[in-house]
Amino acid sequence: MKIWRFAIIALVLAVGTATAAIVTLDFSSVSGTNDITLQGLVGGNTPHSYNLNGLTFQYDPQTLTDTAQVDNTGVYGSTLGPLNLYFDFPAMGLTFTYDVAGVNGVPASCTGGVCLDVLFGSSDIQFANPSGTASIGSFAGPPATPFSLVTLYFTTDVANFDIYSASYDSTVPEPATFALFGAALLGLCGRRLLRRRS
Repeated sequence: MKIWRFAIIALVLAVGTATAAIVTLDFSSVSGTNDITLQGLVGGNTPHSYNLNGLTFQYDPQTLTDTAQVDNTGVYGSTLGPLNLYFDFPAMGLTFTYDVAGVNGVPASCTGGVCLDVLFGSSDIQFANPSGTASIGSFAGPPATPFSLVTLYFTTDVANFDIYSASYDSTVPEPATFALFGAALLGLCGRRLLRRRS
């Protein structure tokens, strides 16, 4: 096999190789209160977002009073707008604890039995409980298809949502694989040069 053909095959294999890693969000490391509300409706066009451990939070307000924040306790805001989660690398699964409640903390009774609607890829999963753990993708069992965006729609029956903890199953390029293929390729090229000289 010609060396350039081998090089192309090695490069394709290296680029396509990835490793899965469970990433747990550490909300306790968040400093201060960070606004994640898109500002189109609330004055100015500066988008506000917050990235924590490779996951960016951004909230899309539906009225002038809708807001959402991230602090050292988690993510919280009003339920009228959707919460978008953008992943730095495609994810295979996501799990998080949440609740939806009124202003005084009273749990919701959700109309139609849907307290949380989760959209990711071409999937739509609904959760009937006003509080608990939501798992999608690899955490909910196979099959799992990579996704880069998850949108959360909370019930509008009550005022507020909270997310207290979260982790995701990320597919990230593996640097060791690139190094291994690169070393093998250099070795083969070096061997080829030595054969030509002798």
